[in-house]
Amino acid sequence: MVEVCVTWDVGKPFLDGYSRFFKEKIPVIIKKNEIHRKKEEILNSEIIVRGVFIPEFLKSNKLRLVHSMIKSTRNLPIDKLKERKIRVTKTIGAWGISAAEYVLMTILMLSRDIKQFLNRRVEKEQWSLNPESDVVKNKIIAILGNGEIGISVARYCKVLGMKTIVVGKKRKNEKLRFVDKFYEPSKILEAVEKADYIVVALPYAKDTIDSVNKTIFDSLRKKPFLINISRGGIVNERDMKFALREEKIRGVFLDVFQNEPPKYDDNLFRLKNVYFTPHIAGVTKYTEFLMGIVAGKAIKDFLDGKLSTQSIQKDGLGYEVVI
Repeated sequence: MVEVCVTWDVGKPFLDGYSRFFKEKIPVIIKKNEIHRKKEEILNSEIIVRGVFIPEFLKSNKLRLVHSMIKSTRNLPIDKLKERKIRVTKTIGAWGISAAEYVLMTILMLSRDIKQFLNRRVEKEQWSLNPESDVVKNKIIAILGNGEIGISVARYCKVLGMKTIVVGKKRKNEKLRFVDKFYEPSKILEAVEKADYIVVALPYAKDTIDSVNKTIFDSLRKKPFLINISRGGIVNERDMKFALREEKIRGVFLDVFQNEPPKYDDNLFRLKNVYFTPHIAGVTKYTEFLMGIVAGKAIKDFLDGKLSTQSIQKDGLGYEVVI
């Protein structure tokens, strides 16, 4: 029997998805804080479903497949895995819906300035109106990134009546009815200048590091809200702090940071209109369920000798083969 080990904090939703392909073969689940204590179990596994991957896993002589539950593989030792002829697959399409719903939550919170009304106004019997509260209909949202998450955000925002702008490298024959304007990355300043909301959903790559910076903030005609659900390092935090102080942006909603967890004595957290969450934009039971489905499918195809270059359903859910 093939030993499968999951190195992430997953539970019933993941197993429900995984069991569509393996009803009796339950994988060993090792939480992040148990990895060093339970290394032997991992080293005895032929397949690792990776949330966390440490170099010591390469000591295993049994390892045949690494399946990544996230799309990014930048923290995997790809060259060494390739040298060992260990196959690598990655999840596609599991995060978009959850991340898009998170963005909708942030936009509605910001548009209604809901933070000042939560609990404390009722407790203090302050029933005054808020002249800053507004709707999002006809507001302009500029979405940086046209991957799974960026496109899902555009689709959801269009339902709310927002004017959607997407910045990215357009794919051949791509037609998106819910995108009002599409800009190539070279036109990013034109894309964001009139935005009411800017959502950063870019992948972490050499050409995206520090790409949301002073140049972009200086180009803004309005004072938009900035929402970052991408990766730490894409938004230049120093330039963002300056833009907040100079009121070039109205506020920020951050789910990712340059350093995670961030230092809470950082003066960023003392600035007005800064909201933050601990990297949970796409983390839901539904995402975990989809990750379980994709992991099960990739492992079954691997064991059956049917691992193709990619296996993507019509809804965009599936896996890609890295090696």
